[in-house]
Amino acid sequence: QGIEAREQVLFWRAVGGRGTCTSVSIIALEQTISTMGGGDVVSTVKGPKEAFQSLADKGYLTTQESSLKVFGQSFIAGCYIGFGALLAVAISASMPGLTKENPGLKTLVFAFLFPVNLVLILLTGGILFTGTAAACPAAFYEGKARLSDVVRCLALSWWGNVLGSMAFAVFTAWCELNVGPTADFAMEIALKKTSKRFDVTFAKGIGCNWMVCMAVFLSGQAQDFSGKCVAIYLPISTFVMIGFEHIPANFYLLSLALVTGGEVSFSDVLLKNWIPTTLGNFVAGAFVVALSYSYFFGRLGSNAMRGDPKDHLAAAQKSMGIDAIRELNEDWRDHQVGDDKELGIVVGVPNGSFESEKPVDFNDMSVKKKENRPLRSWFSCLKPGAFWAVRD
Repeated sequence: QGIEAREQVLFWRAVGGRGTCTSVSIIALEQTISTMGGGDVVSTVKGPKEAFQSLADKGYLTTQESSLKVFGQSFIAGCYIGFGALLAVAISASMPGLTKENPGLKTLVFAFLFPVNLVLILLTGGILFTGTAAACPAAFYEGKARLSDVVRCLALSWWGNVLGSMAFAVFTAWCELNVGPTADFAMEIALKKTSKRFDVTFAKGIGCNWMVCMAVFLSGQAQDFSGKCVAIYLPISTFVMIGFEHIPANFYLLSLALVTGGEVSFSDVLLKNWIPTTLGNFVAGAFVVALSYSYFFGRLGSNAMRGDPKDHLAAAQKSMGIDAIRELNEDWRDHQVGDDKELGIVVGVPNGSFESEKPVDFNDMSVKKKENRPLRSWFSCLKPGAFWAVRD
């Protein structure tokens, strides 16, 4: 306990030998030691400034993806929207004894079940138009992405979401799940969503994506699974219970009504809901959230990012399911030679380097202590298949 992480990494390499320990193992060791006591206190919740920078980095990484990958992730996200929406519709519509005289309970059940789709999407690296409307503009405001790439990702995410949702609506009909109370409730929802004025639906779209972007923001702050689920559930269930308009959800719900057949036409769906909801969602993401938070915590407010930019990028990569170890591996390789030489001096390897062919006898080694950097009493490193304990 209390051993510096650098010394632990160097000692790990000594007992493991060159080439037998990956950077992933070293990082895991450092994290484990910090939880054993004597290490820095690590919070499981990021601060708002760091969370915003991670959001901007997430937008930057999205703009760097190929168009095919952005579209593919958006298409799958549209299908996940269908899973959660179908679950909410099927269950809340099948409780007439409890909800017929209590519409609030019906809404509550719907709002409790619906966020399953956002959990699936945000924790598996999916791309929704709503979240992209905040992340990519945030990257643009921070000077990390070009406007053309932002527009490209917004267009691809919109089309991917709508086509994925439509495909899942057809799949729902194929499974014959759009019958009985489910079909009736889906049609009721469609009629309600296409009955409002353009400006009313537009305003509801702003309110909705404000909450959705907060779900993305808060899930980026949380660093464990349960924390991320709670962070997603609270804002998403809020906008559902209030009655705001979410364009990815409307893609599926209104497509399901069209596939089922009824009083709603495609022109009503497009002109009275999809267009105003899309515009409202975009305004909330790009301006209400991304623009304001860039002023509060980013470049627009002349707030320089603290800490190593690579750390923020690695956190964003992790949240997107992208390999975050690539750059860390490069860093370890860059410092490997210098670290090995330093360790050789510490443990008494000839010439202070592991390039010597003479093997190191850890049972009978004379430790040379560097000035102002004494070794601690015990080094303990866990290695697959063996436990090493060396006393100085």
